[in-house]
Amino acid sequence: MPERIDCGLYWTVDIRNFRQLFVDNLVVARLENCRKTLHPFEKFGRPVVFPQHEWERYGCAQSLVLHDAREKWFRCWYTPLPTMETDDSTLPGTCYAQSRDGIDWEKPLTDRFPWHGGRTNFVLRGGIPDKQPNTLTEVLNGVVLRDDEPDPNYRFRGMLFRCGQLNEFLEDTRGYFTAHSPDGIRWKIDPEPVLSRRRDDPELSDAFSFMYDPLKNRYVCFTKKVRLCPDGVGDQGCFKRIRGISFSQDFVHWSRPQTMLQPDDRDDPDVNFYNLAGFVYEGMYLGLLEIYHSGLEGPRARTTDLQLISSRDGETWWRAGDRETILSAGGPGEWDRGGVYAWGNHLISGPDGRLWFYYLGASLHHIPPELGYFPDDEPYRGAGLARLRRDGFMSVDAGNTEGTLLTKRLQFKGTRLHINARTAPDGYIKADVYTTKQEISHPSEKPLGMRLGGVLPGFSCDRCQPVQGDHLDAVVEWAGSPGLEPFENQPVAIRFRLKNAALYSFWIA
Repeated sequence: MPERIDCGLYWTVDIRNFRQLFVDNLVVARLENCRKTLHPFEKFGRPVVFPQHEWERYGCAQSLVLHDAREKWFRCWYTPLPTMETDDSTLPGTCYAQSRDGIDWEKPLTDRFPWHGGRTNFVLRGGIPDKQPNTLTEVLNGVVLRDDEPDPNYRFRGMLFRCGQLNEFLEDTRGYFTAHSPDGIRWKIDPEPVLSRRRDDPELSDAFSFMYDPLKNRYVCFTKKVRLCPDGVGDQGCFKRIRGISFSQDFVHWSRPQTMLQPDDRDDPDVNFYNLAGFVYEGMYLGLLEIYHSGLEGPRARTTDLQLISSRDGETWWRAGDRETILSAGGPGEWDRGGVYAWGNHLISGPDGRLWFYYLGASLHHIPPELGYFPDDEPYRGAGLARLRRDGFMSVDAGNTEGTLLTKRLQFKGTRLHINARTAPDGYIKADVYTTKQEISHPSEKPLGMRLGGVLPGFSCDRCQPVQGDHLDAVVEWAGSPGLEPFENQPVAIRFRLKNAALYSFWIA
């Protein structure tokens, strides 16, 4: 009798264009004797962009890194912290650094924005003197690069937050402004905000980021909102920082921000969502969410770490990996012990084959109870580098007892089954490929189950060559079977069999 799988609604998942990850359960029908494991990023060990000049004496308030593949540069925009004062001579702005390998950075100096008469690497600095003298700073909160942009002056697009003064008559200038640049160095800022507190969202606040969504050809802005939470505790009492989301097709007209994510009853009462970085990866949306522990007591008090979030449509987001930390603040004595911040950075395919993510690390806690600084030779804040195996966010693991992972119905185009996996010396991964049939209780309803048919001829587990070792791209092969292309128009299900192994992703190509 064919095996019936009944775990809720079933539909056919199209896997023709992307690798399939296990961050969520979209392709997973059933796990037996297996578990899903979240894998933290591995830190490089030291800051890669750090204080070198007097105008950046205490490091970076924020940092953003992109890889410009066409020009073969890693590019970094960061906000220096010269002092804690805010007089005319110490207003921060945005500085620029570049690197060929992403590890060793140079900071080109120019005469555009001098510091006490000397050359600097500022690319934005100052405010709008005729409207708000000495109240604004030009700080890029996010940058995206598009090589398909028809106008070369808009190859780089950025956004910044202008807070203005807190006087009521200036509130309309408190918001997000857009900017553009041909090279990432010469920037032009648009004069009016695209999102403002008065016009669009009274909860709009400073720490935001944005991304370009190539799947839907639109821009996505992750806004910061502040909302009343009567049960909350911490540095803002019963007000919590939460995340909003806004969309734009043209980078000019933006939708009214809606609530995206906010802490719930599973979180500690002092948890705030401070900022996040979002990106598209293998056909799905992923992000790193800043979890700020705003309380005054406990080992994590006033620190920030990162959790993994995901979405399938770019609009509804979930916290993945059972809310475990994927990038944590450093331990005692480490340079980033005060917190790690995503700050809108992008995921980069590194030259070593791993995924690279640049983050902001801080020696002091966020809003420390007593302001103070470390010696000049110890960075206060800097840009750090964290790395992860390709597709390595989450894996499906099995131990000494063989486990199985059964997929949902898959629509594919290709010849060979590929996997990204790692096994112990005595471990293995094998697979069966099945025909499938949908179970429908009524013609007008969605399928309520999946019934496995027979194994495709030649693609049974007993004919499968075990995959062993550590492989980013291993081909699963069956003895005597030429390939899967004869079954491209026939939705199939795959049952992976694992022992002492971790499976990170699979695809058919």
